[in-house]
Amino acid sequence: MGRVRNVLAVGLMLAAGYSQSGAVVPDHPGRIRIAARSANASRWEYTAGTLQGKLRSAEGRTFLHLSFPGGFHTTGAGAPAFPVDSRLLILPEAEGVSVGIQSIRWEQISLPERNWDYPLWPTQPSLRKDLDPSTQPFVWDSTVIRQKAWIGDSLVSVSFLGHLRDQAVYRLEIKPVQWNPASRQLRLAREITFDITYPQADWAATADLRTRLASPLFTHPLPDMIDLRDAGAERDAYFNDRPHIVLLCPEDFYPAMEPWIAWKERQGYTVTTGIPGQNGLGSTPAELRSWITDLYNGGTADLPAPSFVVLVGDNGDLPSFNGTTGNHKSDLYYGEVTGDFLPDLYVGRLSGNSPEQIQAIVTKTMVYEMQTLADPSYQTEVTMIGGVDSYYGSSHANGQINYGVSLYFNQAHNILSHTYLYPGSGSAESAILATMNSGIGYINYTAHGSEYSWADPTVTLANVHDLTNSQKYFTAVANACLTAKFDVGECIGEAFLRQPDGGAIGYIGGSDNTYWDEDYYWAVGFGPIVGDGATYEQTGLGAYDGMFHDHGEGFATWCTVNGAILLRGNLAVASSGSAQENYYWEIYHLLGDPTLSTNLGAPTAQECSYPTVIQVGTTDFTVTGDPYALVSLHDSDHALVSGCLFADGERTFSLADETLVPGPLELVITAQNRLPVLDTIQVIAPDTPYLTAGEPLCDDSLAWHPDGQVDMDETLQLRFRIRNRGQVPSAPVSVHLESADSYVTLIPDTLAVAPLVPDSAVWTGPYSLEVSGSCPDGHDLRLNAVMIDTFGTTWTSTLLLTVHAPRLQLAGFQIQDANNGRLDINETVDLLLELTNDGSCEALACTTRLSTLDPYLALPVQEAMSDSVPVDSTVRPLFTIRALPTTPPGHLFRIQWQITGDHAYQDQGMIQIPAGLIIEDFESGDFSAFDWIFSGDADWQIDSVTVWEGRYSAVSGDIGDNQATSLLLDVSLPEPRPCRFAFKVSSEANYDGLEFYIDNTRYGPWQGDIDWQEMEVSVPAGDHTLKWRYVKDQGVTQGQDCAWVDFIVLPLSGASGFHCLPGDLNGDDQVSDLDVLRLTLILMHQGTPPSEEESFCGDVNYDSFLDVFDLLETCDRRNGP
Repeated sequence: MGRVRNVLAVGLMLAAGYSQSGAVVPDHPGRIRIAARSANASRWEYTAGTLQGKLRSAEGRTFLHLSFPGGFHTTGAGAPAFPVDSRLLILPEAEGVSVGIQSIRWEQISLPERNWDYPLWPTQPSLRKDLDPSTQPFVWDSTVIRQKAWIGDSLVSVSFLGHLRDQAVYRLEIKPVQWNPASRQLRLAREITFDITYPQADWAATADLRTRLASPLFTHPLPDMIDLRDAGAERDAYFNDRPHIVLLCPEDFYPAMEPWIAWKERQGYTVTTGIPGQNGLGSTPAELRSWITDLYNGGTADLPAPSFVVLVGDNGDLPSFNGTTGNHKSDLYYGEVTGDFLPDLYVGRLSGNSPEQIQAIVTKTMVYEMQTLADPSYQTEVTMIGGVDSYYGSSHANGQINYGVSLYFNQAHNILSHTYLYPGSGSAESAILATMNSGIGYINYTAHGSEYSWADPTVTLANVHDLTNSQKYFTAVANACLTAKFDVGECIGEAFLRQPDGGAIGYIGGSDNTYWDEDYYWAVGFGPIVGDGATYEQTGLGAYDGMFHDHGEGFATWCTVNGAILLRGNLAVASSGSAQENYYWEIYHLLGDPTLSTNLGAPTAQECSYPTVIQVGTTDFTVTGDPYALVSLHDSDHALVSGCLFADGERTFSLADETLVPGPLELVITAQNRLPVLDTIQVIAPDTPYLTAGEPLCDDSLAWHPDGQVDMDETLQLRFRIRNRGQVPSAPVSVHLESADSYVTLIPDTLAVAPLVPDSAVWTGPYSLEVSGSCPDGHDLRLNAVMIDTFGTTWTSTLLLTVHAPRLQLAGFQIQDANNGRLDINETVDLLLELTNDGSCEALACTTRLSTLDPYLALPVQEAMSDSVPVDSTVRPLFTIRALPTTPPGHLFRIQWQITGDHAYQDQGMIQIPAGLIIEDFESGDFSAFDWIFSGDADWQIDSVTVWEGRYSAVSGDIGDNQATSLLLDVSLPEPRPCRFAFKVSSEANYDGLEFYIDNTRYGPWQGDIDWQEMEVSVPAGDHTLKWRYVKDQGVTQGQDCAWVDFIVLPLSGASGFHCLPGDLNGDDQVSDLDVLRLTLILMHQGTPPSEEESFCGDVNYDSFLDVFDLLETCDRRNGP
């Protein structure tokens, strides 16, 4: 994503083609209107709200505090607190988003005339809950009052926040107030017309993201987000996705999770399980995140991108990430896969440290979800606690609880709230514990906390271990410090979750200290802090609003699962413009199942309708019930249908691709605040003949590879069974095969089948078919068996045959030389390839060839012969290569390998080998050698005094307290590689120092006086950002207050290779019309230029050029629908 530019250029013209939308966004706090839109721009008209002012005193001085109703303030501590009007936007995928002012109508305000003749109130830092307010200094930059010019920020700005799944989220900020201290005046931009332009909008990419990633169970939880993407289809169009869970579970805990997996699949979820350290899956957080990212980016119609990540075990069993905003652990990055702070998947951790604890958590979760509780009526009661704090108890704690009780947790919602407010809550420990034991469905505590307790009123680990709420489990939320710090022995949140047959089925809390303002926003929504309870209209949406969603909010704002509650609360903090926004994304955690839905009151029966009996051959299945209820219809092997009902509470699911057989199916319907439907649907035979074909058997005894399975380049005989599933005998039938699959050729033949009585079957065949030699391994041939009786009645059944073929992958290679194991300039070495057959059929009589167009590389030996390569075995051809003396240092050699075998088998790939190492030692005297990026409060500099080697090093930028300076480099790696660098630190011990990051995984920090030393880390495969960051805390400067980095051996310097199926330009392991289209566009010089992988894989005839002959060959290889 490119950097956002803010352009204050009057007269900037929008692109042609505006549509007059006239859309009005809700007034909050000012009025903003989208006046016109085009594909690449939008014009906005803004009218400021009523400017309010009140006098506040501090440090013996009076200040003027300006505000808009519902607005927030600029966040620079000590600077004037200007009111800001903000919106969150969803824009198309674009580079170069910019803002241009078209017109402004200013309004001058005399401060003396309004009796506002005082300095503007300075912004104060948000207060952390573990700090004593009386000890915090008042922060004010008093020099501002001597200024003789207008003070204020850019009137309009747009900043990119990140991707929230399929949505590119930006923050629009309008700061219409400026102040001239010398003239004692304000000026207010009462009306502003401005343009937001995105000239490089990629609408195809935008549509692709929505198609692949939009999920009915992961939606944006703020109704005032302004979506400027192409409207296209309604979100209902994306409800075909079967919700997908990624389960990360250590091997020892997997048996305890099996009942949960089975229940989730019955509900309609797909569960993909990863066992760390097994089946090629790594075990570090970075490796596991990379695997989740691949699943997310590789979503298909059959296996949609996952919406949930469930982690099993505590931090010792399944390690979390180091936070980047403080010294804490964070599970955020298991669910954030796009390189920002906005989550893309819901994450929950079943934080037990033994199989017995995991089993207890699973049992409670399933009993609760299936509502097999002894007495579900306990869920009508809740406990709400505003804890003790002499400064903030009356305003923030009571304000949060009063909002929740007055709007939601009350008799109008059939809920009895046991409410404890400050100051009386301080003596209510016994009463609060009594409510937990007697039975409540939900509990919320806000005030102070620690790893092991709720502070005041006090609830300790011992109290939790003594809970006796058998069969009366609750969801707990603690807006307090540290109560979900799961990297200690047992935090109180874990104790609630682990308590056998008691305690909680879900716990939301912080893994670090929390803040008073932000915790209030998290629960209530951004708005004024009112001790007696704000109104719904005064605030944005918070967690409470999302849980109940009974003020007409759209489904996109509903929190129907516990993972959504966590997301909603953090988005409320984000919408406030808080400086702690990213911190909150990292520290708030859900301990428990993110797919679990908390009941708000006793769940009631669903009013659903659906057929309880269906016939074989039925193509549609219609269900009505609660809007957005999750429906699953399945047999003993798999789900036939799965998805959410639409907004009107109805949906017709297709059974056209399913072969129904007489017998029972299970229907499961689940919805928030409703009892689950668990019913049996009977499939019966029709009162007519009904023929199906199945059970294909292949005879390849005369083929080249007679193993009883379908292999590439084989001619074989096929038989299958015809069965009459109806209740009436059939007439004589003729049967033939059809297929649109280009990998198979059918020998035309029609065979007769005698009449079949009900529930009888007969074999038919043989039918001859030829499988293409270019058919990839694992491809499913789809054959349609067409059955026509003498009356012209036709039945069609699909037969699937999985093709087996060799697939030689480059498992690795070795450079064999005399010393260092790499290819140096003017060196001749042996290159040993390791090609492993990970296909399902052996390759016969293979020949491996090398070729290159590289002018700096010689290939004295270009061909090697091998015998057959059985499945799971490796062949190791040996070649000789030479780097010429004229090779530039760091040059990357590219070598193509092709392997061919009998029966038309061929595969290919590329090897990349650097000439020596690729090093950044800053000896250029600047940062020009690589595409370095600077970030933070100051840029890094070149230092010629303190160096590790040579003449120069890089030194961190000159920053002040509470600031940071970063040096970044983006890398793209086909496989894991090491990165090594030297560093030196001179800073305040234990507080200021150097950190190194791979994306959001932190190494260090290194603090104090540290002389030069080297650090080496492994960088996973994929696209990553390397970051060296020097950061300071709020005070004290020691040493030289900086860090140095030198002699970076970049991971780019590792050799690599990749595999390519000839003709497969898009890397999906098949040759299809998409590959033909891409190659056609490349040859017509349309669209983006071909990547190196595309150029290589598209060169089907191995002549080192892309031309029409490659296109013709690709057309022959494609597998059409």
